[in-house]
Amino acid sequence: MRRWLDLFPRENILVYLYEDVDRRPEEIVHSVSRHIGVEPVYAPERVSQRENNSRAAILPLPLRRALAPLKGVVRPLRGNPLSRERVR
Repeated sequence: MRRWLDLFPRENILVYLYEDVDRRPEEIVHSVSRHIGVEPVYAPERVSQRENNSRAAILPLPLRRALAPLKGVVRPLRGNPLSRERVR
C-alpha cells in the first residue's frame, strides 16, 4: 500500500478485502461506483457465476471505461513482489 500512497492521494484510494467483496458484493459495487463517480450497475446473476475467465467482463462497462486510463499507471505494479506489502 505504501507504493500506492506514494503515487496517489489517500482519498483517491479505496481498499476492500476479498472477503468483503464475497460477502457484500452489491454494497461494494455501489461503494466503488460512488468513489469513482459512475452510476452503479449491479448484476446479481453475475455474482453467482464462479469462473476464472480473463476475457469475461467482471466490471460493468461504465466502470471499466472509467478505470481504463489507470491501466498504464498500475501495470508496473502488477506482479511486483514489492507491491504486495501488507495493509496496515
